[in-house]
Amino acid sequence: MQIRDYESGRDLSDIDVILSREEVEELSAYLHRLLADPGLRSVQLSRINGLGFAAEFSVTLSPPQ
Repeated sequence: MQIRDYESGRDLSDIDVILSREEVEELSAYLHRLLADPGLRSVQLSRINGLGFAAEFSVTLSPPQ
């Protein structure tokens, strides 16, 4: 598992992700889709504020090793 800052790519070692029940359900559906579709590499859970993103959580499937 790698946890990085999305914009800088800098490694993060200690984070706390707080999600509502609805966001967990949405993320669960996205992760299931990521596993089911071999062409899909990444999914994003986004919160929009006005015309832009307020926050985004991205999960990328690492290549097989």
